[in-house]
Amino acid sequence: MVYNDMNDLPNHHLKANLLIVDDTPANLRLLTSILVEQGYKVRAAPNGKLALAAAQSEPPDLILLDIMMPEMDGYVTCAQLKSDERTSNIPIIFLSALSEAMDKIKAFAVGGVDYITKPFQTLEVISRVETHLALRRMQRQLEKKSAEIAALNERLDQLLRCFASQEVADELLEQGFSLGGKWVEATALFADIRSFVTITESQSPDLTIQLLNDYYAHMMDVVKEEGGIINQILGDGIMCIFGSPISQRDHPLRAARAAL
Repeated sequence: MVYNDMNDLPNHHLKANLLIVDDTPANLRLLTSILVEQGYKVRAAPNGKLALAAAQSEPPDLILLDIMMPEMDGYVTCAQLKSDERTSNIPIIFLSALSEAMDKIKAFAVGGVDYITKPFQTLEVISRVETHLALRRMQRQLEKKSAEIAALNERLDQLLRCFASQEVADELLEQGFSLGGKWVEATALFADIRSFVTITESQSPDLTIQLLNDYYAHMMDVVKEEGGIINQILGDGIMCIFGSPISQRDHPLRAARAAL
């Protein structure tokens, strides 16, 4: 079975697409053997240039990147991966025989998330790979939730602006909604179409719907112009509030103007 996204996989069987970059064939064989045995899909690249091409054509879930390579070392390769929108979010674990603190600091500075010192310890490699894949999954889940929340907020914003003025909508979106409510002094306006039942009996449903559409469009514009909000719509009846949620000292006057 082929999975297109790590989020599609069961938790403890979550196997990802890994890219290993090392100019030493023996290291490539060893790491590939370790990770394939764990069930990962593994690709290998012997230099930075081929690694960039492989990552851009099919972005992996994680990259294991050697530092000491000819022509293009791991630092340069990592920097180029991070500068490309297609590969910028891929976690990169550096591999190196270098163990000085400055080497590790430089690795983190160019965008690496971890550092494994050669010679490799099998359990350490597996543990670090699994840790950063788990972090990447959580990051993707957070990104997905953030996108869902942004879409809901956008929808809420659109709905509020259909029934309230710009000022009221901005206030509600900024302060939020309280289920407990609060005591305020406000004015309620109730309106409906006189003899609506008689009208509906004397004309076709299409004309009645057109009448309601015209009526509500006009009422909503008027109420919003006076700073009120549409609280309820039922049949031909409409209830509007003036003076809440934004306090207005002249809310009775606003409601009266809207009614007229």
